[in-house]
Amino acid sequence: MSDEKRLSDLEGVVGFLYQKVREHEEALARAGLAAAPPPPAPAAQQPAPDAATGAPSSGAAAVDETVPTAAVALGAPPLGGQAPSPPAAAPAARPPAERWESFLATGLLGRIGMIALLFGVAFFLKLAFDSNLIGPSGRVAIGLLGGALLLALGAYYERKGGASSGLGTRIFARTLTGGGLGVLYLSLFAAFAWYELFGQLQAGALMALVTATGVVLALRYDALAIAMMTFAGGYLTPVLLSTGQDRPIELFAYVLVLDLGAFAVAFFRKWRPLDALAFVATEALLLGWLSEFYDFYADPRVWLAVGLLALFFALFTLLPLVNAVVSRRKAALYELFFVFVNTVFFYATAYAVLDSHHVRSTGALSHQALLGPFTVAVAGYLGILGWLIHRRLRDADPRLAACLYALALGLTTLAIPVQLEAHPVAIGWAVEGLVLLWLGLRARSRPIEIGGDLVLLLGFFCAPLVEAQNERADQWLVLLNPAFLGHATVALSLLGGAFLYRKRVAERLDRAIQMGLACLFHLSALTGLSLELLFAVDRLGVGHGHADDAKGFALSGLWALWAAGTLAVGFLRRDVLQRIIAFTLFFITAAKVFLVDLAELAAIYRVLSFLVVGSLLVAASYLYSRWSARIEGDKS
Repeated sequence: MSDEKRLSDLEGVVGFLYQKVREHEEALARAGLAAAPPPPAPAAQQPAPDAATGAPSSGAAAVDETVPTAAVALGAPPLGGQAPSPPAAAPAARPPAERWESFLATGLLGRIGMIALLFGVAFFLKLAFDSNLIGPSGRVAIGLLGGALLLALGAYYERKGGASSGLGTRIFARTLTGGGLGVLYLSLFAAFAWYELFGQLQAGALMALVTATGVVLALRYDALAIAMMTFAGGYLTPVLLSTGQDRPIELFAYVLVLDLGAFAVAFFRKWRPLDALAFVATEALLLGWLSEFYDFYADPRVWLAVGLLALFFALFTLLPLVNAVVSRRKAALYELFFVFVNTVFFYATAYAVLDSHHVRSTGALSHQALLGPFTVAVAGYLGILGWLIHRRLRDADPRLAACLYALALGLTTLAIPVQLEAHPVAIGWAVEGLVLLWLGLRARSRPIEIGGDLVLLLGFFCAPLVEAQNERADQWLVLLNPAFLGHATVALSLLGGAFLYRKRVAERLDRAIQMGLACLFHLSALTGLSLELLFAVDRLGVGHGHADDAKGFALSGLWALWAAGTLAVGFLRRDVLQRIIAFTLFFITAAKVFLVDLAELAAIYRVLSFLVVGSLLVAASYLYSRWSARIEGDKS
């Protein structure tokens, strides 16, 4: 390769590097940073030949024509022959001990000091009031000026902390700001309640101005603590300025506006504790108004009380729904708990209002006529919200829909004993459980399906409990009375539930549920028939003085006949479970005959009991041996 070619390559490398330096210099100038003037471009010089051989210098020979000029440029050291300066080291993380010390010094001590300062201001105002050291106007003016001074100092240290001083200064600044807001609230309260310098309207307007100022400062400083204190002061304003007058419309209109403001700030800043503060404060004000101004025994404003409760119930129920849908995120556990607590509070409080003495004593609307539809209406509202989330808003969190469905199911189940009494309760639960089970299986919703199973179980236990607590009327007809209708409805619902599972027995859980429902059906049906048989013996006067003996024989015969019928069904349907149930009933019946009937029944009834039960047992054994081959096939 000729010397001219090598010199040309070197000139290209130097020119490339020089161009890069100029580009970086211009970029630094545009960014406002000073840059050292670049060194002048070196002139291309002819390398001196080696004295002995006349060959080019080693620096020129080092450039290989196979290496691209860009690669050489990237690997070349900076001009001037100086090594690049190392990058600035990242600031070292503060050790845990220093972080705790900073928190205790700037955060905890500052807050404790500000609380002590507020107490000091309060005690000063009280002392000044008792001793007449300063006039009322002067006391309030000192408080207002002190609060404004604290706000100004907070703003100053907030700017100072944002510029250079760091987190500790900002914490101190926000402590000053919160203290200033507290002093302003306290001074205005003293001016209204103690010194009567302001009327209620003027004091309320000034406190609203303080609240608005606190919200603006909280948003400007991005400080949750200031927002919490500001809204707490806002909710305390009607309590502090109360004159003892009952004005619920004005009070809760103000609370509604405050709630909406808290929700907006919490939503845009992701300050979820504000939601909890709004809920607790609103419900506390509702309870305070009910306990202070609402007479549960004589107040006619039932619908006003229920309407206010329903308004805030709907508002706080929609809150997590809006948060989950708009932000497209899963509902947190505290939001699900929030929905649950809100529902329980509303239902319990509204129930107490509707169940008041005044409503029941007027006679216009009975206790049952109000509470049942009210419970169903609340359940329907929650169910519609759950359906909207589950069906219409598929990207939303399914857990929120499941929570609403569960609450709706619980209230629907509760509405039955609220509206009905005695035997119709068992009937209602049985029908509801079967309907829910059908809906769950059809919609392939395991929670609704399990809910239906649980409600069926409630109906199963309710029927005998109601039977034990309510005596049968003498005028009731055999098989045509509420008690037998309740047992029959429960038994048929359990049988229907087992039938609905017939196509899903491949899954182990579904098979277990089907077997459980089948067993409960036999137990419920046999219990209802046994109680009805005992009632029939008494009602029809069977036995002619031996009613107890007739009852004992009738029960043995009924159980044996039921076992025989179950065994026949097991043979015909090739159902092993039915045959096992039949054998169990046969053994129980045989034990009763040998242990109870033999000792207690009169001779004729004892003979009849042994003959009937023995004949059925022998017939069952014969059928079993006759169809043994088919039975073995069922087992396999």
